[in-house]
Amino acid sequence: MTTPTVYNPRDLLMLGLSLHQQARWAAAAQVYREILDADPEHFDALQLLGALALQQGQYAEALDYLDQAIRIRSDYADAHSNRGIALQELGYFTEALASYDQAVALATDNPKIHNNRGNTLKELKRPEEALSSYEAALALYPEYADALANRGSVFLILNRHAEALASYDRALTLNPSLAEAWYNRGNAQREMNQLEAALASYDQALQLNPNLARAYNNRGIVLQDMGYLAEALASYEEALRLETH
Repeated sequence: MTTPTVYNPRDLLMLGLSLHQQARWAAAAQVYREILDADPEHFDALQLLGALALQQGQYAEALDYLDQAIRIRSDYADAHSNRGIALQELGYFTEALASYDQAVALATDNPKIHNNRGNTLKELKRPEEALSSYEAALALYPEYADALANRGSVFLILNRHAEALASYDRALTLNPSLAEAWYNRGNAQREMNQLEAALASYDQALQLNPNLARAYNNRGIVLQDMGYLAEALASYEEALRLETH
């Protein structure tokens, strides 16, 4: 006689996490849903399904799972943080900020949450507060390249160009593959009338991301200012081509 398999949520959760970490997302989701079939209020399965949906760009679905999870347990910072990311991606910046505030209150020592909170404050046109959030992230993790690049963007908004450039330089020393940081570094250099350096930064951004239309546009501006009109026109035309495709 065959002994029936006994449902063990802990073992299933470990299996789901293992599959999740291997980026076997469909299989992980199936395991998490199996847990929910037996226990519809299983917090870990709900919040992990939310995180999984977030990774796949399914922001509305992520928000639904995370809302369910938080109703069951409201003291888990990552669930609030992930909810903030989903809301931010959906364009609900005020609601995202509230989620990040809750996450920060629960985990003041998480630099990623401070960084994401700064991104939302930047979207809400509150640059000084965004800067404080990025500084909080960097106080916890001084080599956080994304936070350094994001801080540079706020310095640009505040017309603090030399500080922006220094922040981008540090970010790119740590992670030279950040195309957006190279682009914004070029913007800081252009504002400081460092035209050749700006051109080199835009070229580096485009090497990393050939579809960055605004880099072609600003590259054109620099080339025009340098008197290279034919090259400027070609850069503008490439920007227009990318924008219309």
